[in-house]
Amino acid sequence: MTVQDANRKAFIERLRALLAGRSARSFALEAGIPPTTFTQVLSGESDPRRATLAAIAKAANVSLDWLVEGQGPMRKGEAADPTRQAPSSTPGIQAAVFKEVSRAVTRVHEEEGVKLPPDALSDELTRAYNALLERAEDAGDRDELLSLVPWLEARLRKRLREARAAPGDGKRRA
Repeated sequence: MTVQDANRKAFIERLRALLAGRSARSFALEAGIPPTTFTQVLSGESDPRRATLAAIAKAANVSLDWLVEGQGPMRKGEAADPTRQAPSSTPGIQAAVFKEVSRAVTRVHEEEGVKLPPDALSDELTRAYNALLERAEDAGDRDELLSLVPWLEARLRKRLREARAAPGDGKRRA
């Protein structure tokens, strides 16, 4: 993944966080943006124009620096304090969903005979949770996310079995 791809993915994740359970269409209308334009930006099909970015930032009451680059305070007028907790209205990881993802990842790895060190497990949980969010039509919908856990298990199981069938493909080369 290139730096540009990673930046785009992070931007899209910030946009999804701003939806806070609302549909993309309702947010776009609130921001005064054509829903198709917002949907294309949200899916990564197109890059937003300056006016679109400004409208999104204004409607969500977030700083443009945070929206575009992920830098500085999220909300306008806030001091940047990395130890400060996000306001409760700001969506974050849904604990119930993360718990189910954690159980699924642990169960599949145990059933497939794969033991992960703590750092690798943390990375795997992050990848799995993010994959679930990307797969969902509405990343703020707890029920939809929970309904996707079996898909996540099947995907992970398939990946582990493919890795076992082709040993060495995932290893670093000297």
